[in-house]
Parts: sequence; structure tokens; C-alpha cells
Amino acid sequence: MIGLWKTLQRMSNNGIMKRLIIFLAPIILPYIIIAQTNTVKFATEANEINGFTIMDSDYNFISFFSSKHPDSLLFSRYLYKFNNAGDTLFSRQFFKVDTVVGISNIVQCNANPIEYFMYAKCYVNGDDPRNMFSIFYKIDAGFNIIWEKVYHLRPGILSSSDIYPNILQKKDGGFVFATNLGANFHLVLFEMSSMGDSMNYRYYQGDSAGMYLSDFIYNFDSTAYLALTIDAHPDGSLRTAQAISIDTDLNQTHVYYFPKYFDDIIVAKVAPSGNYIAGGGYFETTYPQGESSMAVYKLDTGFNLLGNCFVGDPDFDIRKDPGYVSMDFYDPNSIFVAGTFDFDIGIWINHPSWIVIGKVDSNMNLLTEKYIGGDAYYRFNTITATNDGGIFIGASRYDYLTQDHEHDAYYYRFDSIEMTVAIDERSEESILQNAIVYPNPASERFFIRTSYMGSEMILFNQNGEQVLNQKITSLITEIESINLPLGVYIWMIVLEGKQIESGKLIITN
Repeated sequence: MIGLWKTLQRMSNNGIMKRLIIFLAPIILPYIIIAQTNTVKFATEANEINGFTIMDSDYNFISFFSSKHPDSLLFSRYLYKFNNAGDTLFSRQFFKVDTVVGISNIVQCNANPIEYFMYAKCYVNGDDPRNMFSIFYKIDAGFNIIWEKVYHLRPGILSSSDIYPNILQKKDGGFVFATNLGANFHLVLFEMSSMGDSMNYRYYQGDSAGMYLSDFIYNFDSTAYLALTIDAHPDGSLRTAQAISIDTDLNQTHVYYFPKYFDDIIVAKVAPSGNYIAGGGYFETTYPQGESSMAVYKLDTGFNLLGNCFVGDPDFDIRKDPGYVSMDFYDPNSIFVAGTFDFDIGIWINHPSWIVIGKVDSNMNLLTEKYIGGDAYYRFNTITATNDGGIFIGASRYDYLTQDHEHDAYYYRFDSIEMTVAIDERSEESILQNAIVYPNPASERFFIRTSYMGSEMILFNQNGEQVLNQKITSLITEIESINLPLGVYIWMIVLEGKQIESGKLIITN
């Protein structure tokens, strides 16, 4: 084995090592089976953003996509359809003459034939963007418009965006639309028939509205709605997230409180057991300012805590904040939560980040944690659990070293995150990672982050000599490197004789 590494070291003099090490590493250690992965990468000169995604009853994915070319002042808005393997089927641009259309939410409203109900926030081109109005579309499986309805739902509020608009299809037909309409402490609920006709309207403000609405769902027995909010109906405690119970006439009837420290972009679903599974951010008073963890909570029908799991908790050396966090499950024994490690506020971020994906079972045990990124700034946007136990991820990537003020949109389709991606099947641009090592370059210490307990981290120098072997017993392992000579090292994570991850580590002053 040492002889092979010496050969690779000699190759590095002419640049061959960097290109070949990914493919030759499995010669050293056995590997296990690769998970099926499909990546859709747009990577045009335009600035790209992907957004809200659903899986329909044909197991196709429907997702919003926005693109702005350098010579344009406005984004073009598209709706994309991908098949279950992640292949692009077709897309359609939605626009109106003299109107700026921003589609932002969709639900499937019919199965035979397949039809969708979609919401778009709009304003007249050339007018004040804060003078927004709403368009609701019913479209067929080919994204052809069946009908559209225009409404002015804003109660005299000037704002250029709405926050997490939600559409809920009613059990007896029709829809309820809920949003903050871009203004804190202003909540609008709007009921429509199956043909999009106005049925009912409620406007709440102040403490009755909360800072923003993050999700709108049925309660456990579908007899009422739940509006998930932040800072609504404060009770003087540290419980800052609420679920407001709303009757079928859109009146607020009760307020449930999530456990303390659990807040920030909470989404929830009802499990077959009748319990609620919720995902969001967790901020404790002992955490540094602006830092939080991703969390999954299991709650009974009265919102009493039954269990929880923290993903990425806590690791302040790598993560300022997980940014936007979302959760989804198709099977309650495979609950997925995702966010961004080392998230930063801004547009053109000049440091690397990772998308972290956690898988949790119904008893709130962390089954595995996987990563995407580290070579550029990645931002998680959307996650959809799939019928085969996998996920469909939407994200953006910004390479601050090469790109000129434009983000690339990526979609990742994994049929499973249980199976480890073998080194020989991967390119240099690794997709799903089983472990990350940071900071890189490192000086006095570095950290290993992996959910593979009982594995070993082995470090080789440029001569192929093993200089370190560290047993992994926790999610985060700190290793002192102050006594290591400066240079480039190769690290590997090995579990039961099988190599599950590898990479390059630079030690500097």
C-alpha cells in the first residue's frame, strides 16, 4: 500500500495524482455499493434560483425555477417537471404582457386527469412593485392554463414580497390560501371554491398574525386548520413558535405552543399515528449569537413533546446558522431534514458551505447525516421525500472564485441516503458525502464530522505513510494537528474495512 502511495506522490509532480486519486483509492480499501444519483445542473450565465417543489401522484416532481440573464433587470419564471429518476420532462415559462409574474406555490388538485392549482404574486411592469396582486391558476399535466383568477388580497399594505405563501386543498373541495403578504404581523386567509371563486376572507394583524407564517396544514383529525407562526399570541415565556387553530369559517379558536427554543421556519406534517412531526430551527440561550441547530420534533395532538432529534448539534466552528431549514417524509420511519452549514446572509458569499441532510426515524433517532458541497457556497432551497425512500433536493451553488455574480441552480435526486457512495464511482465533484473535514486548510486542529460511529479516520502524508489513526465515537471529532509538519495529507474514513470517504487536507501555519 505504501508503495502505491509513493507512486501517486511521484505522479503529483505532473498533476496526475489529483486526477487519478479519486479512481485509484478503492484499490487500497474495499468499497460498498453506490446509491443511485441524478443531478440536474443548469449552470448557465444567468443568475438562477429554484424553489418550491412537490411530488405528484405519478411520482413526478414539479418545481419552480427563476432565471435572470445579465442584460435583464427581471427574472423569468418557469415551472419544471422532472420524472421520478430526476430527468427533465418539460418546462413552461409563465408570463403576462405588462405584468411581472412570480409563481411561488403549487398543489396537485386532481388525480384523474392530473391537474394543479398554483399561486403567483404579481405587479404591473413599471408600477411600484409593492402594489402587488394575486393570480391563481388551474393548470393541466402539461402546464396549460385551464383558468386563472385575479384577486387583490392586500389590505392596504405596500410590500414587494410575501413570506412562505401556503395553499391547502380542502377535504370537501376548494382551497384555503394563507400568507403574511410580505408584512410582519399581517396574516391573510382566503377561501376559494374548486373553481377559484371567493368564498371567505379573514385578515389578522398584530399578535393575532405573528411575525410570519411558515406552514398551513390540517390538524390531526382534519376538523380544523393549523397556522404555524412565530411570535403570535405571546405568553411571556420562551415558547416563540405557535400553531394557531383555525375553524372552517377561518376564525381563530385556540393557540398551541411549540416547546421553547424551537422556532424559525417550522414545517409540520401529521404522521399516520396522529402525532405531529415538525422540523425547524432550534436556538438555545447558551448558543452564540445568531447560531442555531436543525431539529425534528415529535408532538402529540396537544403539542406535548414526545421526542426530538438535533441534526448538526452543535458545531459552531463550521456553522454560523443553518439558514432555511425544511423537513419532509413519505414514510414516518424515514424523516428527512435539511439546511445549510455555514449559512450566511447576503447574495455573493465568499466562503464555502455545505448542505446537510439528516435522516431520522419515528423514534427520533438520527440514522445518518450526509453532506453536499464544501467546494463553493451552497444554499439549500427545498426538499421533497419520495416514494422509494429517497429525496429530491433543490439548491443553488455560487463559486466565489470563478463566477461573476451569478448562482447556478442544482437539483439532486437520491433514491437512498443509507447506501454509501463508493469512491471509484465518483468524480472529483463529489455529490453526496459521508464525512467532511474542516477547517481546510487547518493549523492547530481540525474536525471530522460523520454519522458513522465506530469508523476510523486514517491520515497519510505525501509519502503514503500513515501518520494518524483516530477512532470515531461521536458526530464531531476534534483532532490536534499542531505537531504535524506543514503539507498536503490524504484522509480516509474506514468502517469495517470499507472505505466510505476520503479527501485532501492541507496543514498550514
